[in-house]
Amino acid sequence: MKYAALLLAFAFTISCGSPAQNNSVAKAPSGSPAAPTAPTTALPPPSKEALLEQDRKLNEAFIKSDPAVFEQMLSDDFVSFISGKRGTKGDELRIIAGGQCEAKSWTLDEAQMTMVDADTAVVTYKSVVDGSCSGEKFPSPLRAATVWVRSGDAWKSAYHNETPIVDPATFTPPPAKPAEKPAAGKPIPATSIDPNKPNEKRPEVATDQLKDTIAGLERSVWEAWKARDAAKLGTLMANEIAFVDAFGGYQGSKDAVIASWLGSKCEVSSVDIGTPAVSLISPTVAVLTFKGTAVGTCDGQKLAPFWETAVYRQEGTTWKLAFGFETFAR
Repeated sequence: MKYAALLLAFAFTISCGSPAQNNSVAKAPSGSPAAPTAPTTALPPPSKEALLEQDRKLNEAFIKSDPAVFEQMLSDDFVSFISGKRGTKGDELRIIAGGQCEAKSWTLDEAQMTMVDADTAVVTYKSVVDGSCSGEKFPSPLRAATVWVRSGDAWKSAYHNETPIVDPATFTPPPAKPAEKPAAGKPIPATSIDPNKPNEKRPEVATDQLKDTIAGLERSVWEAWKARDAAKLGTLMANEIAFVDAFGGYQGSKDAVIASWLGSKCEVSSVDIGTPAVSLISPTVAVLTFKGTAVGTCDGQKLAPFWETAVYRQEGTTWKLAFGFETFAR
C-alpha cells in the first residue's frame, strides 16, 4: 500500500519486548451498548523527551536481557506484531529473558510525538545502533514507534515496532528468504512467569461489531487509496495523524500522509486486508493488525504486500485512523 509499495524488501524487526468495499464512515451499530466517551483527564500531556527516555530504558533492558524492566513498563494489554504474528506482554518477557545481545552504542533522536487522545501518545524516532543479537548484527538506522498509554500517573508501552531506514531510489531487495529449518540451539529458557498473572492475558479483544466497524473503516482507507480519493482519505483520518512507511519514512500530519500515499502514479485493480485482528488498548483506542495486499503497479513497479498496524481512536460514534506503521511482508 502507498508509495512504499513500489519495491519488495525485507523487514528485520527487533522486538522491544517484531476486500469487501465499505465507502462510508462506519458508526456504532444501532441497538449496541452506548459507545464509551473519550476519557477526560486533568493531567498534563507527556513530553516526547520523557517518553523517549523510557524507550532508552527499554533498549538498555533489552540488551541486558532484563525482563523485569519490561514487566514494569509494558501495559498488560501490550500488542506486538512481528512478521505477521501478534504477541502479548508475556511473549515479550520470554523473548527478553532468552536474549543474547550486546551493543557498543545505541542512540535515539529525531523524536516526534502525536497525541492519539488525552491518554494515548505515539512517539516515533530514529534509532542508530552498533550491536548484535546471537551473532546477527542489528540493522541500522531504524525508524521506531512506540504507542504509550496513561496508567495512573505513569505511561506504559502498549505497542512497539521498528523498520530499517532505506532510500527507495537506490534500495535493492535481497533474494527471497529460504525456508527456515528448525533451530538446533537451546530453547528459550523457562522463566518464573505465571500463566495466571495479568501480563499473560491476551489484550482485550474487540466485540464482533467493533471488529467489523474498524476493519470496514480500514478497507475504506485502502479503497480510497486505490481510487486516489484524497477527500475520502481525509474523512477517514483523525486531524492529528502520523505514519511510518516500510522504507522508514515518517509523515507527521494529515496533509503529509495523504500526499505521500497519493504521490506516485498507480494503477491498482484490487486491494485486500486479509483477516484482520482487532484489540483494545483502552476503551476508546483500538489496534488493528493485518496483511495488506494490492494487485497492480505504482510508477511501473509491482506492488508488494505489507504487515500493517493501524491505530484507531473513537470520536463520538465514529472511529478515525490516528497512526499507521508498515513493514514489508516476505
